[in-house]
Amino acid sequence: MAIKQLSLAHIKAKELKIQSICISCDLANIASATVIENNVGILAWEGIYESLNKSISRYYIEIDKAMKNGTNNPSIDE
Repeated sequence: MAIKQLSLAHIKAKELKIQSICISCDLANIASATVIENNVGILAWEGIYESLNKSISRYYIEIDKAMKNGTNNPSIDE
């Protein structure tokens, strides 16, 4: 499901002419981090989100790079 959601986000961002997106996940959530990294996510920051007292990882994805990488297939069912 996460792969499909991120793929659909790529398509929508492209339609809106958004060049890059920021996405985050809990630092301990290896599955989400893997999905983001497999969608050409670049780790930008890891730390504590103070208002929630949670450790997070923040990634950036360049939409054109993700689309060229073939990660924009919304038919993937996971």
